[in-house]
Amino acid sequence: MDFAATRLGKGMPLVLSRLNLGLLAREVLDELKAANPDRTLRFEARGDLECMCDGGRMRQVISNLLGNALQHGSKEGDIDLSLASEGENVVLTVHNLGQPIAPDLLPTIFDPLVRDTGPNPQSRHSGSVGLGLHIAHEIVVAHGGAIRVTSSAESGTSFTVSLPHIRSEQQQ
Repeated sequence: MDFAATRLGKGMPLVLSRLNLGLLAREVLDELKAANPDRTLRFEARGDLECMCDGGRMRQVISNLLGNALQHGSKEGDIDLSLASEGENVVLTVHNLGQPIAPDLLPTIFDPLVRDTGPNPQSRHSGSVGLGLHIAHEIVVAHGGAIRVTSSAESGTSFTVSLPHIRSEQQQ
């Protein structure tokens, strides 16, 4: 439904409220830790993490990024979720080590129906149709933010989301 709405030009529907993104991110991380007790998921948060966000939608973004890190990252490597206040933005980063995203895939990673069809069959999820990162992108953009990815064998893969803090006209 989300994919269809964005393709029809309707945008991503949001229900905004004042939200501490750090508390929400910690909840999502704790849920995934419980479901993946054999993996190490680390959390760091600093600064003012308040924003006007749709909590359910941001939960989707965080869950998708962490889920991808669990699925595609090194099974032995840690997954780091960090949030920080940087100027006028709240910045959320999910980082993992493992096989990097193919360089030719990076420019289209947020396009709909894009999946990793690389040589590692363990990293492919049979139920994936390639919409998770596209929907995450649309949610972030609908919030007035940006999402980007960097990936290399040396430094690992990082997805970074930048969202505006609560602006004075948004204060309640």
